[in-house]
Order: sequence, then C-alpha cells, then structure tokens
Amino acid sequence: MIESTTTFVEKTILTSPESILAFPILSILLLILPIASGLILLISDQLKARYIALFASIITLLVSLFVVFNFDASNPGFQFIESVPWITSLNVEYTVGVDGISILFLPLTSLLFIGVIIASWTSIQSMPKVFYVLILLLETATIGIFVSLNTILFFFFWEITLLPIYFLINFWGVGPNRRYAAVKYTLVMMAGGMPLLLGFILLAFNHASTGSGELVFDIIQLLNNPLPAEYQTTIFF
Repeated sequence: MIESTTTFVEKTILTSPESILAFPILSILLLILPIASGLILLISDQLKARYIALFASIITLLVSLFVVFNFDASNPGFQFIESVPWITSLNVEYTVGVDGISILFLPLTSLLFIGVIIASWTSIQSMPKVFYVLILLLETATIGIFVSLNTILFFFFWEITLLPIYFLINFWGVGPNRRYAAVKYTLVMMAGGMPLLLGFILLAFNHASTGSGELVFDIIQLLNNPLPAEYQTTIFF
C-alpha cells in the first residue's frame, strides 16, 4: 500500500504542470497575494481600500485562470502539488494541489468575492480598510479549503473562515442583534467542526493501524489506504 501511494504521488508530480512552471503557483494564491494585499491595504488611504481589494481579487482571478488553463485534463491525479513540512511532531505537512473538481472552484471563488467587493462599493463607509482586509482573508481561507491536500490543513482553513465572518457580522451586519448572531454563528460552526476533526483523526489512526504504522493526514495517502466498513460508518455519522 505504501509503495502504491508513493508511485501515485510521483506520477502526479511528474505530470503536473507545476513541475514545468517551477514555481509554487497555489502558494501565490494562498500566501503571497493576500499578505501583500493586506499590507498595502493597512498602509493605504481609507478611500483607496476598495480599489486595492478589487485589484487584488482580480489578480487572484487571473492567477486562478492561469492554473485552469495549465491544468492537464488528461491526468486524473492531483496537480500543482506543493508540500513542505509544517507540524513535524504530528507528521503534518503543508500540502496543496488541485484535481479536476477543486480547480473549478478557484475562479468561481474569485468571481464571488469580486462580486462582494463591487456590491459593497458604496454601502461600506465605516472602517473600509478593516472590512476589505477581512474580505481578502475570507477569500484566502476559502481557496485554502479547496486546495488543501492535508486534512489538518483543510481543518485549519475551515476554522480560519470563522474569524473574518465573525467580525463581518459583528460590525457590518444588519439589525440590533448582529453581535448575538455573530457569536451564535461562530459557536455553532466551531461545534460543527469538532466532529469533522474527529473524523480526520480516526482516518489517521486507521492508516497507522493498517498502513505505515504512523499517523498520516495526507489526503493522497489516505485515499490509497483501505478503510474498514466500521470506520466508514463511524466517520460518516
């Protein structure tokens, strides 16, 4: 099983356009663009905040389209794979990549947030810099969910979305109960994330007991590991 997993990963990387382009295109989407845009927003004028946010989202869309047009549709595996050590004590890596389904959500997510920025163009008058920093953070976390190839990294981005959503509801929500709504939404989503994390941990323990003998959170390796029926039932429910 370990050998087949390794072969699958090697084939995916060798046929991935990312290997030809020789630069971490997905990390540009996840890290470089949002960090650079956020820093520019923080030092910019309040009136320019919406323009910077819109420009950043358009660049994100263009990079997403670049990934789409360089995607090899004949390759059924994950492509544009990037992997570096993250939490080494738990064998958790920062691993991202896309397949034929997840890649479609990159430009769709970018288009959605471009629409959000345009829709809020005249309505957001209070703290526009903070608002658009939160919007870009939410966009980054959403893209991170779609490209994560590590269950812990997926969970990390999933939970990160709660931070900007909480403040967006709290400060720019409608109605007198917006703070209550923000707290309630955050608590409910955090509670809902716990079973998700438990399912990921069960998958890792199953891999340890039937595969390499160590906890594994890499999605590619987990896909190549047999999952007993009782584990499937427990994780599903």
